[in-house]
Amino acid sequence: MGDGGFSFPSLAPPKPLKNPLIQNATVVDTTTCARTSITTTPAASVPATLPQDNSSSSMHPPPTAPSTSTPAVPLVPRNRKKVPFEKGYSQMDWIRLTNSGADLTGLGKGTRPRKDIPLSEVALHNTVQDGWTVLRGKVYNLSPYIRFHPGGEQILKPILGKDGTALFNKYHAWVNAEFLLAKCMVGTVETSSNGIAATCASI
Repeated sequence: MGDGGFSFPSLAPPKPLKNPLIQNATVVDTTTCARTSITTTPAASVPATLPQDNSSSSMHPPPTAPSTSTPAVPLVPRNRKKVPFEKGYSQMDWIRLTNSGADLTGLGKGTRPRKDIPLSEVALHNTVQDGWTVLRGKVYNLSPYIRFHPGGEQILKPILGKDGTALFNKYHAWVNAEFLLAKCMVGTVETSSNGIAATCASI
């Protein structure tokens, strides 16, 4: 009671103001802990992990269906039969021989190529030691070249004493025989009335 019988009403202490933005937070305001311990209750428990929808997440692409296509089989090149060169009988050795000036025609050194050689005469030279053949109208002495041939002598035997043009075109159409066998040229072959050699090696 104050002077003159007047008294002031006693008021309850004001409640601390709460920030509406953080009123549901679980973090304790340490600045007011010394004065008043305030603990807020979370509005709702939050699960530790949220279910993920893998079908719509960009981080997890949808699984692809297993492939039913047959895996590609690597192509295996066919082995081409080759005969090892004898020592001293490589293609470089052949080039050196053709440039040596040796007589590779069998006609004698300095003899000019013959003309109109009959196929009957060509047929007489049908051995490895004495073998002629016709390639595109020209007669060649193959005997000096046989041991230098990459495919061996067996593949050349069928054309000895015969026209080997068909077989040559089948297996070596890209080879320049005129250059390769130039020093072995015996002459030109006699042809039949229709311009085709009468006797040819079978393919």
